[in-house]
Amino acid sequence: MTPTGGLEGGSASGDPTPAGAAPAGALEGDGADDGFEGPDGGWAPPAAFDDYALVRLLGRGSTGAVYLAEDTLLARHVAIKFVDAVGPGSERRERFLNEARAVARVHHPNVIGLYRVGEVSGRPYLVTEFARGEPLDRLPVPLPWSKVLAIGIDLARGLSAAHRRGLLHCDIKPQNAILTDEGTKLVDFGLARLVRGGPSPARAEASSGGEGRAPQGTPHFMAPELWRGEPPTKRSDVYALGALLYYLSAGRGPFASVPPRELAQRVQEADAPPLAKHASGVDSRLGSIVDRCLRREPAGRFASGDELREALEQLGRRTAGAPPPAGNPYRGLRPFDADHRALFFG
Repeated sequence: MTPTGGLEGGSASGDPTPAGAAPAGALEGDGADDGFEGPDGGWAPPAAFDDYALVRLLGRGSTGAVYLAEDTLLARHVAIKFVDAVGPGSERRERFLNEARAVARVHHPNVIGLYRVGEVSGRPYLVTEFARGEPLDRLPVPLPWSKVLAIGIDLARGLSAAHRRGLLHCDIKPQNAILTDEGTKLVDFGLARLVRGGPSPARAEASSGGEGRAPQGTPHFMAPELWRGEPPTKRSDVYALGALLYYLSAGRGPFASVPPRELAQRVQEADAPPLAKHASGVDSRLGSIVDRCLRREPAGRFASGDELREALEQLGRRTAGAPPPAGNPYRGLRPFDADHRALFFG
């Protein structure tokens, strides 16, 4: 089966013209009356609509395109993602809207902020925070293991926040994480799914996926069970984050040497090689965490982003200069966040 990926090169990154993305051009004159040119003469969004004015194309992928835009009401830059092939009344359209509502409920500094869901010319769009930073796939790898640990803590915090809201990312990879001055952010929930029965203003069942569907994701970051057509879970997100940390530490993925046509079979039948095999300088404790993320059997992995976060933060506390939990844990009589439990209970 051939997996389907999310929007490549279309993250809400701070680089307005990433490699491979031709700029669509800044607005000039009465640009509000002119549309942007679509691929192969296809549909393209108008240059101005609602409270937004498009500035330039940021990237285009298999599910749509992302533009840098100006929020004319609040005078700030935002990123707007238009989703292709979501027809009126379709099941995919309803799933898209349900997932967008769910993402809007995740408020965390390590998750890209979703501001609005709308529609123009019958095409749904998402308005998100415009994060100024560098996607992880553009960093020179391998990175020092201490830097990998800091990035891992940030992403595990963001993932645990999504998991607590019943949301699965389903496409964690270097292109979908941005390193900013404030930390690393998880972006592009274009393939996100709701956990059945998870918190949502709409029916979780409509977005939970199911067996027999074509696998979705990016091949080298897909857990073995996804290749078999099983539905995504929190543990498959953990696998993908482990593969990302492996890539940052070793400069290559765990199955980088496997030919594409053999990848699905190899991932399902063979264990990922230990991180120490390709990154001998990595702290053995971090290597053990990454290796556990990549266990072939889901039951052998961390159960959720929250469990992985706890393991990484525990290692961080034992390492000089490790980042403290984000935010202020001392909030008077208000309940403390799960991220700060270790400060109180060890």
